Amino acid sequence: MKKIRPIKAVIILNLIILSILSLLFGRSELSVKHQEWLDLIKPIITPIEREVFLKLRTDQERERFIIFFWKQRDPRPDTEVNEFYQEYMDRVTKADLLFTAGSGRKGSLTQRGYYFLLLGPPLERQLFLTHSGLWPLELWFYKGEEKYGLPPYFYLIFYQPQGQGDYRLFLPGIDGPEKLIIPSLNRANFDRQAAYNFLRQISPELANASLSFIPGAQLSSANPLSSETLLASLRSLPEKKFNEAYARHYLDYQGLVEVDYADRYIESNFRGLIFLHQGQPFFHWTFEPTVMSFSEEKAQVIAFYDLIIKIEDRQAKTLWQHKEEISVRLTREEFENQGKRIFAFQDLFPLIPGKYRLYFLLKNKTVKEFSSASWEVEIPNPGPKPSLSQPLIYFSREERPQNQQSLLQAFSFGPWLYRLNARAEIPASTKIGLVIQIWPSLTNNIEARALKITIRRAADNSIAKTWEENIDKIRLIENILDTGFFSLDDLKADYYFLEVSLLGPNHEILATKKEKIIKLNHYYQPNPRVFSRLHPAFPNIESQQILATQYFLSGQYQEALKLSEAILKVRDDPESRLLIGKILFALKRYQESLNFLIPLYEKSQNREVAKVIVLNWVNLREWDKAITLLNKLLQEATELTLLNLLAECYLQLNQPEKALPWLKKSLELDPDQPQIKKLQEEIKAKIK
Repeated sequence: MKKIRPIKAVIILNLIILSILSLLFGRSELSVKHQEWLDLIKPIITPIEREVFLKLRTDQERERFIIFFWKQRDPRPDTEVNEFYQEYMDRVTKADLLFTAGSGRKGSLTQRGYYFLLLGPPLERQLFLTHSGLWPLELWFYKGEEKYGLPPYFYLIFYQPQGQGDYRLFLPGIDGPEKLIIPSLNRANFDRQAAYNFLRQISPELANASLSFIPGAQLSSANPLSSETLLASLRSLPEKKFNEAYARHYLDYQGLVEVDYADRYIESNFRGLIFLHQGQPFFHWTFEPTVMSFSEEKAQVIAFYDLIIKIEDRQAKTLWQHKEEISVRLTREEFENQGKRIFAFQDLFPLIPGKYRLYFLLKNKTVKEFSSASWEVEIPNPGPKPSLSQPLIYFSREERPQNQQSLLQAFSFGPWLYRLNARAEIPASTKIGLVIQIWPSLTNNIEARALKITIRRAADNSIAKTWEENIDKIRLIENILDTGFFSLDDLKADYYFLEVSLLGPNHEILATKKEKIIKLNHYYQPNPRVFSRLHPAFPNIESQQILATQYFLSGQYQEALKLSEAILKVRDDPESRLLIGKILFALKRYQESLNFLIPLYEKSQNREVAKVIVLNWVNLREWDKAITLLNKLLQEATELTLLNLLAECYLQLNQPEKALPWLKKSLELDPDQPQIKKLQEEIKAKIK
């Protein structure tokens, strides 16, 4: 019996924190079923929805998206029947009956079918099928939905060129009325005027529609662009009728949102800023859903949220993920006084240097609503010159209690807690202030004397207002500068750029940051009701563990180990020991990793600890020990990667007959593993 090639090319030994051993597959091609679905809903899918659907990697992901797609269009999501879906499929059936004959494909996929599915049956459908002077054609008459920018009434014409094949949409500005007429000796040289007169003898309505789809057109005044404008409006109708906001971040939250949330996507506003605390960059964020729903409980209104945060690098590798539950409780009086005031969830967390994309998902479990946001951020290393943070525009500030001034809290520095919102709007009659931080250079020298604030008109970049602030007069702690309040009432409602520049000893510009703002002509309460929490002063265990995880998952193992060992000296807990075990494994210090993890597993029986132990044994080629522990783990719960790894161990011991059952079980769980399937066939062929 020949020795079977092991699964080295198939299994990637990469448990660490992400899960053990994942198979590397690219995006699968669209199945016939999903291509047919995409063709079927072409009239009603928005460009963003289509783009997202084509980026999905598996059939399972596509099936989930389809559920979300129909849920978003359900006019009565609380009922079992989706009336929109039902009506759309009725249109599909009718279109297939009406337009399939002679077209060579289903009627719902023809041009007539496209507009029938998009708009529904016309108010009137006139058929000109047997007139000796006309190609077969249909004249449709619709009432337009004016709220979506359509005219009150309009026409569409479909005709069959040469009297055979599929009907196509007639274009008045391009085709002209002569295209509808069958050429003959008497009509060989028809110009537009003659063609129009000929059609008018048959049907004045058809003649006018051949000039413009907008009723009332005359030959002398018809505007061909009006029909093109109408058709463009019809093609963009899905974007106007259906809220595609859920699709913009779908790739970020898919798999984290259950299907019963699908019809309740809530739009939100989000803002993030970087500030240094004890030299460590922290990301301060505010997340503001546009709608907050509650349930009643005695004298209170309550809502329970799950907040999920994920950090990814530019290669889409997850460096940290966090989940927590947040309960929001208001008295009946607080709820009634809330009115249209903004709700904001705010917090902060540390980041290591690099470029990242941050994902935020907020799920209201009380009423099954969800909202999401993403933010790109770069944490730079110190440069040759000092730099500035992005400016924080605040609407009020509150003095913090003396015993909290050293603690970490979102948008809090020293004695002040600053109130801001995620919108770039300045309501009328509202004073604002700016907080900005000077980031030191490599030499840690900051030779700056003033802060220059300039308001520029966005339209032409002209200066609307400018002034300077002496740094020594506005400095707080850790190079935080606070301008205090100032008014923009002398500016008219418009779009502006707020520009903040750091000036050196000779009035030279050392650094500049810019923010886009909108000055409003009306007032609203800009201060949100905030839900945030306090954290211990940095350095603290919580923040250091977050940083150690980021260093570890970004491949900076020495930095991760140094930080983790420092944490362990302060607090010896299972989480810290597991992380050190993973770091040692990544550094290929397998025996040291085992020395750390085996006592921890014997005490805790933690499954994640066991997986790292298995990987250490695999790399030490201690196959029997790995097999024993893998069998134990699979008795507790079945995992695809564990099944494949167990098969790998048996193949390494040249026992392919023992590997086969595990590969079979793996494929039963997930048939979409072409490399595993190929390996299974190779083994079967060689052990006969």
